[in-house]
Amino acid sequence: MHLMTKLLVALAAVLCVALSTLTMAYAVNADRIVKEWRSERAAREAAEEMMKGLQQERAGQTQVLELRIQSLRGEMGGMAVSLNDAQRRANVAETDRATAHRELASARNESTTAINLATGLKAITERQFADLTEMRKSDLRMREVVRQLTDRLNDSESRALVLTGTVRSLRETIADLQSRIDGRPGVATASTGARPADTGDGVAAINFFAGRVDEVAREAATGTTLVRVNVGTNDSVQPDTILYVQRGPVWIANLRVIQTDLNFSVAQVTSLASGQTIQAGDVVQSRLISQ
Repeated sequence: MHLMTKLLVALAAVLCVALSTLTMAYAVNADRIVKEWRSERAAREAAEEMMKGLQQERAGQTQVLELRIQSLRGEMGGMAVSLNDAQRRANVAETDRATAHRELASARNESTTAINLATGLKAITERQFADLTEMRKSDLRMREVVRQLTDRLNDSESRALVLTGTVRSLRETIADLQSRIDGRPGVATASTGARPADTGDGVAAINFFAGRVDEVAREAATGTTLVRVNVGTNDSVQPDTILYVQRGPVWIANLRVIQTDLNFSVAQVTSLASGQTIQAGDVVQSRLISQ
């Protein structure tokens, strides 16, 4: 019994010590827990305040984002319009490009055709030029032949005319001598105003032509009368050609050409009708014509 009491007392002492220890531990842990709870509450309150600030900030950002979204939607609408316009312009440009390609192809075809045509024309022109050159050479050769033949013919005709004039002069001389022998008057001469025959001191013109006296001049030193007439080598006038001056039906004088040009000649008076003078405007002919 006594032993049990001691054991119980000892057990009670141990329990008291353990209870004291637990009490002390509880007191220490309770202070820590209170501090942690207060710290956590302060942190929670700070977090709530921060959350409220974040929520307000988020609300502001949301409003800004909504405004930005609306602005972007407006810009997207404008960009859509611009895109549609750009697409339309692109379609027009594509159409123009296709048209330009067709026109370019057509222009190339026309250029090719023009080049081929120009090549053909060039070949034709070259052939024509060669033909014309040959024709020109042939024409020049023919002209030279004609000129030579004409010169020979003119020389022959001039000689024939000179011989004819000589024969006629000889016949007139014979007739004059015969008339003298027979005691009859001779043929009228230039001093009586009649038309004398050629004296043989010049060349008769090949073709008939007529002109006029432009100017009459007299050389004081030699006493020779020179006449400028408006016929020249274009009218077959040559040096020593005999010309006849008339005024109406009246024979005025005979001229012998001493200088020629294309459109005029200078002649010397070889015979002059009695009482007559050569005047500007008098008719000049290659043959005497009765009127």
